[in-house]
Amino acid sequence: MTEIPEGLASITLDAVGDAVLVIDILGTVWYTNRAACALFGYPSHELVGENVETLMPSRLRARYSRVRQHYLKTLRSHPADARLDLYGLRADGAEFPAEIRLTPLEVGGFVVVDIKDASVRRSLEAELVVARAAVDALRELADRAARG
Repeated sequence: MTEIPEGLASITLDAVGDAVLVIDILGTVWYTNRAACALFGYPSHELVGENVETLMPSRLRARYSRVRQHYLKTLRSHPADARLDLYGLRADGAEFPAEIRLTPLEVGGFVVVDIKDASVRRSLEAELVVARAAVDALRELADRAARG
């Protein structure tokens, strides 16, 4: 087997479509891929060294910090508390709904943070609820018409 080329990991992470950060146990950002920079609107050098909670709206930072700390105690791959509505904060101050998955690395206590903008999914889910309600209303009207 040949040696893995130096830099292959960062090239690979840059090719991934999702935003990816690598953080340490304190929440300090050590690495960002291109998609993370595009999603949040920051160049990599402005994110590296910052606390990951700076990418969350201030009202949610303490909650997200607790989720991250709880995760670090359990150290298993799972969505970051799927029951929470998590939001990211872009450089321009715009918020977006986010799906976040944390995955431990086996070296140095680092964690991979995979972030997806959930705006489209949540919008489609809302449209589906409205469409289902319309179908239910039409069924009710059809039932009334059939009975009467």
